[in-house]
Order: sequence, then structure tokens, then C-alpha cells
Amino acid sequence: MRLTLRMNERYKIKIGQKSEKKTQSGHLLPEKLDHFIITTGEKDAAGRFIHDAEMMKLLGEKPKKIGIRFLYNVPELNIQSCFSYYKGSVCFCRSKELWPYVRTGIDLDSSGCDLTAIRRTEPAETVVKCPCEFLKRDPKGNSRCKPNVRLRCVLEEANRVGGEAVFRSTSWNSFMNLLGSVAFIYASTGGRLTGIAFQLVLSPKTVTKPDGGAQKVYVVSVEYDGSAEMLQDQAFKLNAISPLDRMRQIEAEQKQLLTNFTETPEDEKEIAEEFYPEQPIKGDHAMGSAGATRSVDKNPSPSHHTARPEANDPLTWLCTEDGEPINPETGEIGFPEKPAVTATEVTMNEQAKKPYKNPGKLFPDTKPETIRKPKPPAKAFF
Repeated sequence: MRLTLRMNERYKIKIGQKSEKKTQSGHLLPEKLDHFIITTGEKDAAGRFIHDAEMMKLLGEKPKKIGIRFLYNVPELNIQSCFSYYKGSVCFCRSKELWPYVRTGIDLDSSGCDLTAIRRTEPAETVVKCPCEFLKRDPKGNSRCKPNVRLRCVLEEANRVGGEAVFRSTSWNSFMNLLGSVAFIYASTGGRLTGIAFQLVLSPKTVTKPDGGAQKVYVVSVEYDGSAEMLQDQAFKLNAISPLDRMRQIEAEQKQLLTNFTETPEDEKEIAEEFYPEQPIKGDHAMGSAGATRSVDKNPSPSHHTARPEANDPLTWLCTEDGEPINPETGEIGFPEKPAVTATEVTMNEQAKKPYKNPGKLFPDTKPETIRKPKPPAKAFF
């Protein structure tokens, strides 16, 4: 049993919610928003998180900026990041924390990269090389595995202590923007993040789709409302009042408790419904045990995994946002075409449809309108 300390997730910061559209299995599909919403941890009858009316009133209608403060000076404690692959409502494969690799700028595909992931396999968890083929994106830009980022903070408008606000995203743009902006601020202040008022900003961005077309998306980043000199001056004053030495010791202890990116089963189900709508929610029975023992694959390869979707059964394949199946072997999108019928098969099919001209002669005890197939000859065993 693994014990992990965590604060109460009092607020959820979201840029999307469940729409009125449903999947074939009856689940509500998510829709993207151009503004932030703050919700509680409660859900209504349809499964949507209930908006926090008090907080939304303070932030105004359709806010695109939210005042926040960080809980720690160490970036890894405020923003956790990893690659995650979900099957159903359970995380099937999750990589190690990505902050060390972001800092060094190492090529994740290079032989010198030691990034690994833990995969829930039976009878034991397996450590595999990361990234693997699950992270490869199809022609439409979708992938089975996605970057996961979780930002933990305190809302500036929240007049209470002890609870945190959490923002989650699987967007590549928000993933890189959040880590990049926090890393820059951390370097600019000499390591000071606490005690400074920041803003969580949602801004539009035009990106190029895989097919070459343009698409408008909304990305999230952390900003300081002021100049770089003002930021450094504020950090200098805070360091004079509250030296970082003691804070470093406290955060080092906390960092030991948060060595890996973890989510509760309830959070995993929420993440799967919001960010992995192409994955059918079939339950947790096929994912293995979360408490299984761990084995290490000494020579991990991209093809080493279990529970591969059946290549001849499109109903078990992953789907794009448009609901089209993705062939796990070839990567092709759409249902496979039926093989062309040969001339021989056409002749045989036509012959099978024709009734016997004299069924009574072939089968004397059979009525003309019903034809009974002869029994196959018995096999000889010798």
C-alpha cells in the first residue's frame, strides 16, 4: 500500500465541460471553452461538475485570467507532468516525471535518454522504455498516449487556507507553455515562486493541423502582471524577509513524498472521460491490478506491451475525435474494406443459391421444398 500526502482539491479549474452530445455507449462528449470555469468536486445528475457560483461571481463572466499563487518554490511540486495512456477509465501506462528531461532538453528518442514508464500488465507491472509507439500521432494529430500536466495552486480570490485548486490538461501546447513559463519565472526570481501573485492566462493561438490547414486553439500559461525588473525586485524583498534555506528543506521533504505522478481512481476516471473520449469506458477489469508487483524489462522495446487490440476487430480499436477506428497494425483510419470477391467465389455463391432440380432422386426421403445436407464422411484414424 502506497501512502501519499495530498491537499484537499477544493476547486477544479477547467477550460472544457461535458456537452449534450453522447457517444454510442451513452457517455457525454466533452466540449472546449474559450474561458475558464471553476467547479467544485460535486457532480449533477448528468455527471457534470457543478460550477462554484461564489467563485465564478468573483471572477466575472467568462474569465480568461485567474489570479493564483503557488504553494511551493520547486516547480515540480507545483506542476507535475508525464505521458499517460488510458484504457477505459484506468491509466494503463504512465511515464516518470518529465521535469528533469524538460530542463536538460535531451532528445527523448535518443539512445542516451533513460525515460521509462510503468505499464499495468498481468501478473506484474512492467517497466518499459518511453516514449513508445503509443505516443506517435496519426495523420489527424491524435495519439493513444498523451502528455498530462497537473497544476496545483491557490486561487487569489479564495479566502481560505488548506485547499488547493487544480488545473489538468492533455494539450501539447498548454503542456509546453506551462512548463516553459514557470521555468522562466523560476530562473528570473532566483528560485522564488511562493509569495508572488501570478495569473493563469487562457489565450488563443493559431496552429497548423497535420493536413496543413489552420486551426484556432486556446492554450494556458502562467504570467506575471508586471515587468521583469518588478518581478526580480519583489523576489529580492521576499527573500530578505523569508530566506529560501528553510523553504528548501521543507520542499525537499515534500518532494520525497511526491516522487511520482499519481492520481486517485476517481481522478483517473474523470481524466479518462474528459481527455480520452475516444477510449470506451468498459471498466477496470482488463487493466490489471493497481497494486500488482513490478518487474523490469531489461531490454524494453516499443513493441513490448500486452492487451493489444485485435487487428481483425475494429470495435476494439482506438478512435479519432470523429469516431473513426485506427488500425493498430497499420495506423490507417476507418473501417477496413471488405476483400473483393473473386470470380470463383461468385460462381460458387450463385450455385449455392440454385435449388436442386431433382432433390427426390438425390435424397429419396426428403421433400422437394426442403433439402437436407448430407453428413460428412467419418474420419479414418490410422
